[in-house]
Amino acid sequence: MNRQRGSVLIVSLIFVVLMSIIAVSGMQITSLEERMAGNHQDKDRAFQAAEAALVEGEQYVLTTSFDREVNFKTACTGSLCFDDECAGGLCLTGRITSGCEIRETENEPWLENDNSAYGSPLTDGNNGAGNLINVWTTNGKHRVASESLDGVTSSAKYIIEFICFTPKDPDAPAPDAYPNDSAEWSEMYRITALGTGGQDSNRVMLQSILKKD
Repeated sequence: MNRQRGSVLIVSLIFVVLMSIIAVSGMQITSLEERMAGNHQDKDRAFQAAEAALVEGEQYVLTTSFDREVNFKTACTGSLCFDDECAGGLCLTGRITSGCEIRETENEPWLENDNSAYGSPLTDGNNGAGNLINVWTTNGKHRVASESLDGVTSSAKYIIEFICFTPKDPDAPAPDAYPNDSAEWSEMYRITALGTGGQDSNRVMLQSILKKD
């Protein structure tokens, strides 16, 4: 009889240990799922911030009248100038001569260079003139979105690149007129937005190509 009581005690202890292990494992899984859900939510905040900044950049291009004879030229002065240094977040990575051309050097200023404040740079950003450039951590080389979402560490940023002129009618023969002729040519822009979530490590970058008649 005593032996049977001892066996019951041992079995009971084993069950208690097993239940404790299951409970601890369940708590760990729940904690992991909560962290994953929180990270996903924060990533979504970063996406929404970047998307709002992208729309703001597109609206800025569509509602701002750029002077084709002035704002895309090297001698341009003022707040609406597109240049190699992305002053005011307005970048010119090509060349404007009798028309416009894309430079042979890399022209991706939106990429992060090795001096980035973030932990994992994408690659070397280039201003199209062979020089490294970091538009996101340098003041004056990006535009800050006017709308700031709740729960994000900082407002999203965006830059606007003038790419080139393009014929208004892609199916028609290429017009002979100089690209500054607004009746024949449209303007092409690339808008890049970078949004962060509640943590700087959660970042989303979005881009769009915009044709403006």
